[in-house]
Amino acid sequence: MGEWTLLRGGHRSSRRPRPAASARHERARHCAGGRHRGFAMIRSATLLLVLAAGSAAADVLTLEGEVAALSSAPISPPSVRNAWNFQITQLAADGALLKKGEPAVTFDGTDLQRQLMDAQGLLKQKQSEESKILLDLAERQRTERLATAEQAATLDKARRKADQPADIIRSVDYRKLVIERERATRRDALVRQREVLARRQREAERALVAAEVAQASNDVDELTRALASLSVPAPRDGVLVVKSNWRGERYEVGGQAFMGQRVAEMPDPSTLVVRATLAERDMLRIAVGLPARVQVQGGAGQRLSGRVAELGRTVRSKSRLSPMPVIDVLLRLDGDTTGLKTGMPVSVQITVPAAGKAVAP
Repeated sequence: MGEWTLLRGGHRSSRRPRPAASARHERARHCAGGRHRGFAMIRSATLLLVLAAGSAAADVLTLEGEVAALSSAPISPPSVRNAWNFQITQLAADGALLKKGEPAVTFDGTDLQRQLMDAQGLLKQKQSEESKILLDLAERQRTERLATAEQAATLDKARRKADQPADIIRSVDYRKLVIERERATRRDALVRQREVLARRQREAERALVAAEVAQASNDVDELTRALASLSVPAPRDGVLVVKSNWRGERYEVGGQAFMGQRVAEMPDPSTLVVRATLAERDMLRIAVGLPARVQVQGGAGQRLSGRVAELGRTVRSKSRLSPMPVIDVLLRLDGDTTGLKTGMPVSVQITVPAAGKAVAP
């Protein structure tokens, strides 16, 4: 009967195989995803066609943003045990061109220097104690071996006396010799056991003092490395960009930085982009691929061309002080980006269809 199963009473029930249903659901999901991507492509193409129809039906949107980098090498305080706050004693100028390995920022090491001196003093003390203990252990070892050898000689003497023929010695004297031999045998076993236990004790004492010296030496090495790490070199060739703290104050010599905070960074020039914000009301008038004109604010006002590369998927408030709903816009830059630094404010102009010709997604 194929897929039909005969039930009691002559009724039939259709039971389709689950793999076929799963395949249909999978095809439906792929079709839905394909339609979504297709809509986005159609929307972008439609906007470009509308713009190509003529400038009379187009508007210019002006966006505010700043230069950013998709890839950047951070410069932060080093990871030092029991240290969380670092004072900056030297900092390269913002915008300085550094070579890889040149000092970018240096932090105060007064406290670490004091800790290193204390650790070095403790290491010398432990090494001196180790020398004294090793001499004492060697002396105790010789004493134990001498005691064992003396007891072995006493036992051998007692055995030779007790091994004499019993008929040439008075019975009372012979019994005394036998008793003395047995006593010497027991004393020899105790002395040998004591030597074994004493050897184990000496090994434990030697291991303890060696561990203390190793710990003190490790502390000295760790503090030495930590002191050297306070001078942070440039991780790559490029321009140094000094960052700001959580108060919005730019880091400078004499300032404080906590472990993990980014004091500066060196962006990869090949990954420079523009991050801008667009009002929510205009989100249907812009699409990925639209050309843009970027002008750096201040200074010489460098002009660049770019293209919309990505649109944010969520709407957010512009800032804590400005609750206006906006979306994020990422723009790729074309041409020479020499002289650009992350954080530079820019103005972006994008030609879009007029408000009455917006294309819905």
